Amino acid sequence: MILLAIALYFASQLSTSRTSAAPISYTLKPEEVAVSSNLGAICSDGRTLTDILWSCLATIFACSWVSVHPNIPATTDSGIRIVFRRLELMFWAIIAPDVIIFWAMRQWFGARTLGNLYRDYGWTKTHGYFMQMGGFTLYKNDQPRGTLTPDLFLKLIENGEINFPALTEKEIQDRSKGDALSKGLAVGQTSWFVVQCIARHIEGLNVTGLEITTAALAVFNATIYFFWWNKPLDVRCSVPVYLLEVPGPQRTIKPSQRTAICVSIFKGDIQPRPPSKSQQKIVFFVPTKLMPEAVLWMMGCVFSDWHPTIWEKLIDMAGSGRAENIYPAPPRVATFYAHRPTSEEFASIGYTIPSVAALFGAIHCAGWTSIFPTPTEATLWRISAVYITGMPLGMLSVAFGFTVHDAAKSLGRLALARWARRISITISAFLLLVGTPLYGMARMCFLFEAAIGLRHLSPGDLAVVEWAKFIPHI
Repeated sequence: MILLAIALYFASQLSTSRTSAAPISYTLKPEEVAVSSNLGAICSDGRTLTDILWSCLATIFACSWVSVHPNIPATTDSGIRIVFRRLELMFWAIIAPDVIIFWAMRQWFGARTLGNLYRDYGWTKTHGYFMQMGGFTLYKNDQPRGTLTPDLFLKLIENGEINFPALTEKEIQDRSKGDALSKGLAVGQTSWFVVQCIARHIEGLNVTGLEITTAALAVFNATIYFFWWNKPLDVRCSVPVYLLEVPGPQRTIKPSQRTAICVSIFKGDIQPRPPSKSQQKIVFFVPTKLMPEAVLWMMGCVFSDWHPTIWEKLIDMAGSGRAENIYPAPPRVATFYAHRPTSEEFASIGYTIPSVAALFGAIHCAGWTSIFPTPTEATLWRISAVYITGMPLGMLSVAFGFTVHDAAKSLGRLALARWARRISITISAFLLLVGTPLYGMARMCFLFEAAIGLRHLSPGDLAVVEWAKFIPHI
Protein backbone atom coordinates (compact mmCIF):
# COMPACT_ATOMS: atom_id res chain seq x y z
CA MET A 1 0.00 0.00 0.00
CA ILE A 2 2.94 2.31 0.67
CA LEU A 3 4.19 1.64 -2.84
CA LEU A 4 0.77 2.48 -4.26
CA ALA A 5 0.64 5.82 -2.44
CA ILE A 6 4.13 6.82 -3.59
CA ALA A 7 3.50 5.71 -7.15
CA LEU A 8 0.20 7.55 -7.42
CA TYR A 9 1.80 10.70 -6.00
CA PHE A 10 4.52 10.75 -8.62
CA ALA A 11 2.06 9.88 -11.35
CA SER A 12 -0.01 12.91 -10.37
CA GLN A 13 3.06 15.14 -10.78
CA LEU A 14 3.74 14.08 -14.36
CA SER A 15 1.85 16.96 -15.88
CA THR A 16 3.99 19.54 -14.05
CA SER A 17 7.34 17.76 -13.67
CA ARG A 18 9.21 15.70 -16.22
CA THR A 19 12.77 14.45 -16.29
CA SER A 20 15.03 15.16 -19.25
CA ALA A 21 17.77 12.66 -18.40
CA ALA A 22 18.90 10.26 -21.09
CA PRO A 23 18.33 6.52 -20.63
CA ILE A 24 21.22 4.29 -19.62
CA SER A 25 22.81 1.77 -21.98
CA TYR A 26 19.93 2.03 -24.37
CA THR A 27 19.49 4.04 -27.55
CA LEU A 28 16.00 5.31 -28.09
CA LYS A 29 14.54 5.94 -31.47
CA PRO A 30 13.48 9.55 -32.12
CA GLU A 31 9.85 8.71 -31.79
CA GLU A 32 10.51 7.06 -28.42
CA VAL A 33 12.21 10.04 -26.79
CA ALA A 34 8.98 11.90 -26.09
CA VAL A 35 6.98 10.45 -23.28
CA SER A 36 3.26 10.93 -23.27
CA SER A 37 2.16 13.58 -20.80
CA ASN A 38 -0.83 11.43 -19.95
CA LEU A 39 0.46 8.02 -18.86
CA GLY A 40 -3.07 6.88 -18.19
CA ALA A 41 -3.83 6.98 -21.90
CA ILE A 42 -3.85 3.64 -23.62
CA CYS A 43 -1.21 3.08 -26.29
CA SER A 44 -2.06 1.05 -29.36
CA ASP A 45 -2.54 -2.51 -28.06
CA GLY A 46 -0.64 -1.45 -24.94
CA ARG A 47 -1.14 -1.09 -21.24
CA THR A 48 -1.57 1.85 -18.90
CA LEU A 49 0.12 2.93 -15.71
CA THR A 50 -2.96 1.68 -13.89
CA ASP A 51 -2.50 -1.77 -15.45
CA ILE A 52 1.11 -1.93 -14.22
CA LEU A 53 0.15 -0.81 -10.72
CA TRP A 54 -2.77 -3.22 -10.51
CA SER A 55 -0.83 -6.30 -11.62
CA CYS A 56 2.10 -5.51 -9.33
CA LEU A 57 0.03 -4.66 -6.26
CA ALA A 58 -2.19 -7.73 -6.73
CA THR A 59 0.92 -9.90 -6.83
CA ILE A 60 2.50 -8.12 -3.85
CA PHE A 61 -0.74 -8.66 -1.92
CA ALA A 62 -0.67 -12.36 -2.78
CA CYS A 63 2.98 -12.56 -1.67
CA SER A 64 2.68 -10.61 1.57
CA TRP A 65 -0.88 -11.09 2.85
CA VAL A 66 -2.33 -14.30 1.43
CA SER A 67 0.80 -16.46 1.62
CA VAL A 68 1.81 -15.47 5.19
CA HIS A 69 0.14 -17.76 7.74
CA PRO A 70 -0.03 -16.09 11.19
CA ASN A 71 -0.23 -17.92 14.50
CA ILE A 72 -3.51 -18.11 16.40
CA PRO A 73 -4.38 -14.89 18.29
CA ALA A 74 -5.38 -14.76 21.94
CA THR A 75 -9.08 -14.86 22.75
CA THR A 76 -8.73 -11.39 24.27
CA ASP A 77 -7.20 -9.86 21.13
CA SER A 78 -9.44 -7.33 19.43
CA GLY A 79 -10.06 -7.35 15.71
CA ILE A 80 -7.93 -4.23 15.31
CA ARG A 81 -4.99 -5.84 17.13
CA ILE A 82 -5.24 -8.91 14.90
CA VAL A 83 -5.28 -6.76 11.76
CA PHE A 84 -2.28 -4.74 12.92
CA ARG A 85 -0.38 -7.95 13.61
CA ARG A 86 -1.17 -9.11 10.08
CA LEU A 87 -0.01 -5.74 8.73
CA GLU A 88 3.26 -6.14 10.62
CA LEU A 89 3.80 -9.54 9.01
CA MET A 90 2.91 -8.03 5.64
CA PHE A 91 5.51 -5.31 6.20
CA TRP A 92 8.24 -7.84 6.99
CA ALA A 93 7.21 -10.00 4.04
CA ILE A 94 7.90 -7.04 1.74
CA ILE A 95 10.94 -5.53 3.47
CA ALA A 96 12.65 -8.73 4.68
CA PRO A 97 10.97 -11.80 3.15
CA ASP A 98 13.97 -13.98 4.04
CA VAL A 99 12.98 -13.52 7.72
CA ILE A 100 9.55 -14.97 6.92
CA ILE A 101 11.22 -17.88 5.13
CA PHE A 102 13.37 -18.54 8.19
CA TRP A 103 10.25 -18.62 10.35
CA ALA A 104 8.45 -20.87 7.85
CA MET A 105 11.39 -23.30 7.67
CA ARG A 106 11.62 -23.59 11.45
CA GLN A 107 7.90 -24.31 11.66
CA TRP A 108 8.22 -26.82 8.82
CA PHE A 109 10.93 -28.73 10.68
CA GLY A 110 8.89 -28.53 13.89
CA ALA A 111 5.74 -29.78 12.15
CA ARG A 112 7.63 -32.72 10.72
CA THR A 113 9.12 -33.55 14.13
CA LEU A 114 5.77 -33.38 15.94
CA GLY A 115 3.99 -35.32 13.19
CA ASN A 116 6.52 -38.14 13.46
CA LEU A 117 6.44 -38.06 17.26
CA TYR A 118 2.67 -38.63 17.47
CA ARG A 119 2.24 -40.62 14.29
CA ASP A 120 0.72 -43.53 16.24
CA TYR A 121 -2.06 -41.14 17.33
CA GLY A 122 -2.89 -40.19 13.74
CA TRP A 123 -0.97 -36.92 13.69
CA THR A 124 0.39 -35.38 10.52
CA LYS A 125 2.44 -32.29 9.70
CA THR A 126 -0.80 -30.30 9.83
CA HIS A 127 -1.15 -31.21 13.50
CA GLY A 128 2.46 -30.16 14.04
CA TYR A 129 1.76 -26.76 12.52
CA PHE A 130 -1.41 -26.43 14.57
CA MET A 131 0.50 -27.12 17.80
CA GLN A 132 3.15 -24.48 16.99
CA MET A 133 0.43 -21.97 16.11
CA GLY A 134 -0.94 -22.22 19.64
CA GLY A 135 -3.78 -24.50 18.61
CA PHE A 136 -4.31 -26.16 22.01
CA THR A 137 -5.30 -24.31 25.20
CA LEU A 138 -5.03 -25.99 28.60
CA TYR A 139 -8.14 -25.74 30.81
CA LYS A 140 -8.61 -26.56 34.50
CA ASN A 141 -12.12 -26.44 35.93
CA ASP A 142 -13.33 -24.61 32.81
CA GLN A 143 -10.71 -21.89 33.33
CA PRO A 144 -8.01 -21.36 30.68
CA ARG A 145 -4.50 -21.95 31.99
CA GLY A 146 -2.60 -20.91 28.91
CA THR A 147 -1.44 -22.22 25.57
CA LEU A 148 -0.07 -25.74 25.44
CA THR A 149 3.46 -25.78 24.09
CA PRO A 150 5.07 -28.91 22.63
CA ASP A 151 7.22 -29.73 25.66
CA LEU A 152 4.42 -29.16 28.18
CA PHE A 153 2.01 -31.15 25.99
CA LEU A 154 4.45 -34.08 25.91
CA LYS A 155 4.92 -33.94 29.68
CA LEU A 156 1.17 -33.92 30.40
CA ILE A 157 0.52 -36.76 27.95
CA GLU A 158 3.23 -38.95 29.46
CA ASN A 159 1.97 -38.27 33.00
CA GLY A 160 -1.61 -39.08 32.00
CA GLU A 161 -2.82 -35.65 33.12
CA ILE A 162 -4.71 -34.97 29.87
CA ASN A 163 -6.44 -37.08 27.28
CA PHE A 164 -4.88 -37.07 23.86
CA PRO A 165 -6.97 -34.63 21.77
CA ALA A 166 -9.08 -36.41 19.19
CA LEU A 167 -8.63 -33.94 16.36
CA THR A 168 -8.37 -35.07 12.76
CA GLU A 169 -6.52 -33.33 9.97
CA LYS A 170 -9.81 -32.58 8.22
CA GLU A 171 -11.15 -30.85 11.33
CA ILE A 172 -8.06 -28.66 11.49
CA GLN A 173 -8.32 -27.77 7.81
CA ASP A 174 -11.99 -26.94 8.37
CA ARG A 175 -10.85 -24.20 10.77
CA SER A 176 -8.49 -22.81 8.14
CA LYS A 177 -9.57 -19.85 6.02
CA GLY A 178 -7.46 -21.13 3.14
CA ASP A 179 -8.59 -23.70 0.60
CA ALA A 180 -7.51 -25.01 -2.79
CA LEU A 181 -9.21 -22.06 -4.55
CA SER A 182 -7.50 -19.32 -2.51
CA LYS A 183 -4.13 -21.04 -2.77
CA GLY A 184 -4.67 -21.60 -6.47
CA LEU A 185 -5.46 -17.92 -7.03
CA ALA A 186 -2.33 -16.80 -5.18
CA VAL A 187 -0.08 -19.30 -6.94
CA GLY A 188 -1.71 -18.55 -10.31
CA GLN A 189 -1.29 -14.79 -9.95
CA THR A 190 2.38 -15.00 -8.97
CA SER A 191 3.11 -17.57 -11.69
CA TRP A 192 1.46 -15.42 -14.36
CA PHE A 193 3.38 -12.38 -13.22
CA VAL A 194 6.75 -14.13 -13.38
CA VAL A 195 5.94 -15.63 -16.79
CA GLN A 196 4.93 -12.29 -18.31
CA CYS A 197 8.07 -10.61 -16.93
CA ILE A 198 10.23 -13.31 -18.52
CA ALA A 199 8.29 -12.97 -21.76
CA ARG A 200 8.81 -9.20 -21.81
CA HIS A 201 12.55 -9.67 -21.32
CA ILE A 202 12.71 -12.23 -24.14
CA GLU A 203 10.73 -9.97 -26.48
CA GLY A 204 13.10 -7.07 -25.75
CA LEU A 205 10.45 -5.02 -23.94
CA ASN A 206 11.44 -2.97 -20.92
CA VAL A 207 10.49 -4.28 -17.47
CA THR A 208 9.87 -1.55 -14.89
CA GLY A 209 11.65 -1.52 -11.54
CA LEU A 210 8.38 -2.20 -9.73
CA GLU A 211 7.81 -5.30 -11.87
CA ILE A 212 11.34 -6.59 -11.24
CA THR A 213 10.97 -6.14 -7.49
CA THR A 214 7.56 -7.79 -7.55
CA ALA A 215 8.89 -10.76 -9.53
CA ALA A 216 11.68 -11.19 -6.97
CA LEU A 217 9.09 -11.18 -4.16
CA ALA A 218 7.16 -13.84 -6.09
CA VAL A 219 10.20 -16.14 -5.88
CA PHE A 220 10.25 -15.71 -2.10
CA ASN A 221 6.50 -16.34 -2.10
CA ALA A 222 6.97 -19.69 -3.81
CA THR A 223 9.46 -20.73 -1.14
CA ILE A 224 7.15 -19.64 1.68
CA TYR A 225 4.24 -21.51 0.15
CA PHE A 226 6.34 -24.68 -0.09
CA PHE A 227 7.08 -24.69 3.64
CA TRP A 228 3.61 -23.57 4.73
CA TRP A 229 1.46 -25.53 2.29
CA ASN A 230 0.03 -27.72 5.07
CA LYS A 231 -0.20 -24.95 7.67
CA PRO A 232 -3.77 -23.77 8.42
CA LEU A 233 -4.45 -20.17 7.44
CA ASP A 234 -5.89 -17.49 9.72
CA VAL A 235 -7.28 -19.80 12.42
CA ARG A 236 -8.88 -17.71 15.17
CA CYS A 237 -9.81 -20.23 17.89
CA SER A 238 -7.78 -22.89 19.68
CA VAL A 239 -8.96 -26.32 20.83
CA PRO A 240 -9.55 -26.77 24.59
CA VAL A 241 -7.64 -29.57 26.35
CA TYR A 242 -8.80 -30.28 29.91
CA LEU A 243 -6.69 -31.35 32.87
CA LEU A 244 -8.03 -34.58 34.33
CA GLU A 245 -9.14 -34.48 37.96
CA VAL A 246 -7.90 -38.04 38.33
CA PRO A 247 -4.77 -38.65 36.23
CA GLY A 248 -5.08 -41.55 33.84
CA PRO A 249 -2.50 -44.22 33.04
CA GLN A 250 0.90 -42.94 32.06
CA ARG A 251 1.96 -43.19 28.45
CA THR A 252 5.42 -43.83 27.12
CA ILE A 253 6.46 -42.16 23.90
CA LYS A 254 8.86 -44.28 21.88
CA PRO A 255 12.42 -43.33 22.86
CA SER A 256 13.51 -42.97 19.24
CA GLN A 257 10.64 -40.56 18.64
CA ARG A 258 10.97 -38.71 21.94
CA THR A 259 14.60 -37.92 21.20
CA ALA A 260 13.46 -35.88 18.23
CA ILE A 261 11.64 -33.48 20.53
CA CYS A 262 14.02 -33.44 23.47
CA VAL A 263 14.12 -30.52 25.85
CA SER A 264 16.91 -28.94 23.80
CA ILE A 265 14.45 -28.30 21.00
CA PHE A 266 11.60 -26.68 22.91
CA LYS A 267 13.68 -25.72 25.93
CA GLY A 268 12.31 -23.06 28.23
CA ASP A 269 8.60 -23.74 27.69
CA ILE A 270 7.74 -23.68 31.39
CA GLN A 271 10.73 -21.86 32.83
CA PRO A 272 10.26 -18.52 34.63
CA ARG A 273 10.84 -15.39 32.63
CA PRO A 274 14.51 -14.37 32.75
CA PRO A 275 15.42 -10.90 34.01
CA SER A 276 15.13 -8.09 31.52
CA LYS A 277 18.18 -7.00 29.60
CA SER A 278 18.61 -3.93 31.77
CA GLN A 279 19.00 -6.22 34.81
CA GLN A 280 21.70 -8.42 33.30
CA LYS A 281 25.43 -7.81 33.50
CA ILE A 282 27.61 -9.09 30.70
CA VAL A 283 31.19 -10.05 31.52
CA PHE A 284 33.60 -11.05 28.75
CA PHE A 285 36.43 -13.52 29.28
CA VAL A 286 38.21 -13.66 25.94
CA PRO A 287 41.24 -15.83 25.13
CA THR A 288 43.90 -13.95 23.19
CA LYS A 289 43.59 -16.24 20.18
CA LEU A 290 39.87 -15.40 19.87
CA MET A 291 40.30 -11.65 20.15
CA PRO A 292 39.40 -10.80 16.48
CA GLU A 293 36.03 -12.54 16.73
CA ALA A 294 35.40 -11.21 20.23
CA VAL A 295 35.94 -7.60 19.20
CA LEU A 296 33.31 -7.92 16.46
CA TRP A 297 30.81 -9.60 18.76
CA MET A 298 31.30 -6.96 21.45
CA MET A 299 30.58 -4.35 18.81
CA GLY A 300 27.30 -6.16 18.26
CA CYS A 301 26.52 -5.92 21.98
CA VAL A 302 27.19 -2.18 21.87
CA PHE A 303 24.84 -1.86 18.90
CA SER A 304 22.16 -3.76 20.79
CA ASP A 305 22.43 -1.26 23.65
CA TRP A 306 22.03 1.64 21.24
CA HIS A 307 19.00 0.15 19.51
CA PRO A 308 17.45 -2.30 22.02
CA THR A 309 13.94 -2.31 20.53
CA ILE A 310 15.11 -3.05 16.99
CA TRP A 311 17.68 -5.55 18.22
CA GLU A 312 15.15 -7.49 20.34
CA LYS A 313 12.69 -7.60 17.45
CA LEU A 314 15.39 -9.04 15.18
CA ILE A 315 16.31 -11.59 17.84
CA ASP A 316 12.68 -12.70 18.12
CA MET A 317 12.35 -13.04 14.35
CA ALA A 318 15.63 -14.94 14.15
CA GLY A 319 14.41 -17.46 16.69
CA SER A 320 16.98 -16.64 19.37
CA GLY A 321 14.75 -15.14 22.05
CA ARG A 322 11.16 -15.09 23.26
CA ALA A 323 9.92 -16.26 19.87
CA GLU A 324 11.02 -19.76 20.94
CA ASN A 325 10.35 -19.63 24.66
CA ILE A 326 6.81 -19.68 25.99
CA TYR A 327 6.48 -18.69 29.63
CA PRO A 328 3.78 -19.75 32.12
CA ALA A 329 0.16 -19.29 31.06
CA PRO A 330 0.66 -17.42 27.79
CA PRO A 331 -2.63 -16.40 26.16
CA ARG A 332 -1.07 -17.09 22.75
CA VAL A 333 2.25 -18.10 21.26
CA ALA A 334 4.61 -15.35 20.13
CA THR A 335 4.24 -13.95 16.63
CA PHE A 336 7.35 -15.75 15.34
CA TYR A 337 7.11 -18.81 17.56
CA ALA A 338 8.58 -21.93 15.99
CA HIS A 339 10.67 -25.00 16.53
CA ARG A 340 14.31 -24.48 17.47
CA PRO A 341 16.34 -26.15 14.69
CA THR A 342 18.77 -28.94 15.44
CA SER A 343 22.31 -28.54 14.15
CA GLU A 344 21.49 -30.59 11.04
CA GLU A 345 18.32 -28.61 10.37
CA PHE A 346 20.10 -25.32 10.94
CA ALA A 347 22.69 -26.37 8.35
CA SER A 348 19.88 -26.89 5.83
CA ILE A 349 18.48 -23.46 6.69
CA GLY A 350 21.96 -21.97 6.36
CA TYR A 351 22.18 -23.15 2.76
CA THR A 352 18.56 -22.61 1.70
CA ILE A 353 17.92 -19.02 2.75
CA PRO A 354 21.13 -17.51 1.28
CA SER A 355 20.50 -19.40 -1.96
CA VAL A 356 16.99 -17.96 -2.29
CA ALA A 357 18.27 -14.51 -1.27
CA ALA A 358 21.00 -14.70 -3.94
CA LEU A 359 18.34 -15.57 -6.51
CA PHE A 360 16.38 -12.54 -5.28
CA GLY A 361 19.39 -10.35 -6.06
CA ALA A 362 20.04 -12.06 -9.39
CA ILE A 363 16.51 -11.20 -10.51
CA HIS A 364 17.25 -7.54 -9.79
CA CYS A 365 20.45 -7.89 -11.83
CA ALA A 366 18.19 -8.75 -14.76
CA GLY A 367 17.21 -5.07 -14.76
CA TRP A 368 20.82 -4.05 -15.52
CA THR A 369 19.95 -2.81 -19.01
CA SER A 370 16.50 -1.49 -18.15
CA ILE A 371 15.61 2.12 -18.86
CA PHE A 372 15.88 4.38 -15.79
CA PRO A 373 14.79 8.01 -15.55
CA THR A 374 18.30 9.22 -14.61
CA PRO A 375 21.87 7.85 -14.72
CA THR A 376 22.10 8.13 -10.93
CA GLU A 377 19.09 5.88 -10.44
CA ALA A 378 20.54 3.33 -12.85
CA THR A 379 23.85 3.31 -10.98
CA LEU A 380 22.18 2.92 -7.58
CA TRP A 381 20.06 0.06 -8.91
CA ARG A 382 23.10 -1.77 -10.29
CA ILE A 383 25.19 -1.32 -7.15
CA SER A 384 22.30 -2.50 -4.98
CA ALA A 385 21.67 -5.50 -7.23
CA VAL A 386 25.30 -6.60 -7.06
CA TYR A 387 25.39 -6.19 -3.29
CA ILE A 388 22.07 -7.96 -2.73
CA THR A 389 23.39 -10.88 -4.78
CA GLY A 390 26.86 -10.94 -3.23
CA MET A 391 26.05 -10.78 0.48
CA PRO A 392 24.02 -14.05 0.50
CA LEU A 393 26.98 -15.72 -1.20
CA GLY A 394 29.05 -14.59 1.77
CA MET A 395 26.53 -16.24 4.08
CA LEU A 396 26.82 -19.41 2.00
CA SER A 397 30.56 -19.35 2.62
CA VAL A 398 29.84 -19.13 6.35
CA ALA A 399 27.54 -22.16 6.16
CA PHE A 400 30.18 -24.04 4.18
CA GLY A 401 32.81 -23.08 6.76
CA PHE A 402 30.77 -24.58 9.58
CA THR A 403 30.21 -27.70 7.49
CA VAL A 404 33.98 -28.01 7.06
CA HIS A 405 34.38 -27.47 10.80
CA ASP A 406 31.99 -30.31 11.66
CA ALA A 407 33.55 -32.66 9.11
CA ALA A 408 37.11 -31.88 10.20
CA LYS A 409 36.21 -32.29 13.85
CA SER A 410 34.62 -35.69 13.21
CA LEU A 411 37.80 -36.79 11.38
CA GLY A 412 40.02 -35.62 14.22
CA ARG A 413 41.63 -32.77 12.28
CA LEU A 414 41.23 -30.28 15.10
CA ALA A 415 43.54 -27.61 13.67
CA LEU A 416 41.51 -27.41 10.45
CA ALA A 417 38.27 -27.42 12.43
CA ARG A 418 39.51 -24.59 14.62
CA TRP A 419 40.54 -22.42 11.66
CA ALA A 420 37.30 -23.12 9.77
CA ARG A 421 35.31 -22.07 12.81
CA ARG A 422 37.32 -18.90 13.38
CA ILE A 423 37.03 -17.82 9.76
CA SER A 424 33.29 -18.55 9.67
CA ILE A 425 32.64 -16.62 12.89
CA THR A 426 34.70 -13.66 11.69
CA ILE A 427 32.88 -13.49 8.35
CA SER A 428 29.45 -13.89 9.94
CA ALA A 429 30.18 -11.20 12.55
CA PHE A 430 31.38 -8.81 9.86
CA LEU A 431 28.31 -9.47 7.72
CA LEU A 432 26.07 -8.99 10.75
CA LEU A 433 27.56 -5.70 11.89
CA VAL A 434 28.50 -4.14 8.56
CA GLY A 435 26.71 -6.09 5.87
CA THR A 436 23.22 -6.16 7.38
CA PRO A 437 22.71 -2.36 7.56
CA LEU A 438 23.99 -2.00 3.98
CA TYR A 439 21.74 -4.87 2.94
CA GLY A 440 18.74 -3.08 4.40
CA MET A 441 19.70 0.14 2.61
CA ALA A 442 19.98 -1.72 -0.70
CA ARG A 443 16.54 -3.27 -0.18
CA MET A 444 15.05 0.15 0.55
CA CYS A 445 16.76 1.52 -2.56
CA PHE A 446 14.95 -1.09 -4.66
CA LEU A 447 11.58 -0.28 -3.13
CA PHE A 448 12.05 3.46 -3.50
CA GLU A 449 13.22 3.22 -7.11
CA ALA A 450 10.42 0.79 -7.92
CA ALA A 451 7.92 3.45 -6.87
CA ILE A 452 9.47 6.65 -8.23
CA GLY A 453 10.61 4.98 -11.46
CA LEU A 454 7.00 4.97 -12.63
CA ARG A 455 7.15 8.75 -13.13
CA HIS A 456 8.95 8.18 -16.46
CA LEU A 457 7.55 5.44 -18.70
CA SER A 458 8.65 4.89 -22.29
CA PRO A 459 6.53 3.31 -25.03
CA GLY A 460 8.52 0.13 -24.40
CA ASP A 461 7.18 0.05 -20.85
CA LEU A 462 3.61 0.31 -22.10
CA ALA A 463 3.86 -2.36 -24.79
CA VAL A 464 2.46 -5.78 -23.96
CA VAL A 465 3.16 -9.40 -24.84
CA GLU A 466 -0.03 -10.40 -26.62
CA TRP A 467 -0.21 -14.07 -25.63
CA ALA A 468 0.39 -13.30 -21.93
CA LYS A 469 -3.00 -11.56 -21.79
CA PHE A 470 -4.76 -14.88 -22.34
CA ILE A 471 -3.30 -16.52 -19.20
CA PRO A 472 -5.85 -16.27 -16.36
CA HIS A 473 -4.82 -13.73 -13.75
CA ILE A 474 -6.21 -10.99 -11.53
